[in-house]
Amino acid sequence: MRIAALVLFAACGGGNHHGEDWSGKPLDKTATGKVDKYAFTIKMPSNFIEDPSGKSELSKQYRPDMDDYFSEPSIMITYDAIPAKTLEDFVQERIGHEKKKRVVVTKKQTPDGGFVLSWHTENNGWLGADTVAVKGDARVECSAHQATEGGVPSPEKTLAWLESICASLTLQ
Repeated sequence: MRIAALVLFAACGGGNHHGEDWSGKPLDKTATGKVDKYAFTIKMPSNFIEDPSGKSELSKQYRPDMDDYFSEPSIMITYDAIPAKTLEDFVQERIGHEKKKRVVVTKKQTPDGGFVLSWHTENNGWLGADTVAVKGDARVECSAHQATEGGVPSPEKTLAWLESICASLTLQ
């Protein structure tokens, strides 16, 4: 499932639409959901919707409510049944197998045992923030990405914006 999602994120850069600059959009909507048996909340822009094509008991996907959203940001919340045990394993799992070189911007372990990773491709055509939130035995991942041909607008600000989305993930 994770590989299919990463392929979907990579495909988001295709097409003729060049993504909008989302870096200044407020995270003014709180979405609630459940993956496996774990309830969560997460902040996102008010025009984001749950992607009807991504319905699953183990993951929830969110995207802008617009016709051509392929070069716009996307969010996926996933229950990870076999979580990475170390930060290096998490990094390897997220970006180690990709053929396109990625530049790691943030890589750290959180006090609760979770992880934070942010990265971009060399041409800023694909930006990503990936985190693991931990509460008790619950380990839930957030992936917020934007990809577009020719480079994502305002890449540094957009990457910080994507990180703030995943940082807002709270397990109930």
